[in-house]
Amino acid sequence: MNIAQHRLDVIVKVSLEIASQNGFGKDDRLRIVSLICVHRFSGQG
Repeated sequence: MNIAQHRLDVIVKVSLEIASQNGFGKDDRLRIVSLICVHRFSGQG
């Protein structure tokens, strides 16, 4: 596993923790993860 992938996994896990603590539902968590993925891939060009 490369560093970028590991970092993404950590960000996703932390985001899910924050989302669940804030009372977001499953749909909201999926949307957060998709936003992170889109941001990461668009950042790589």
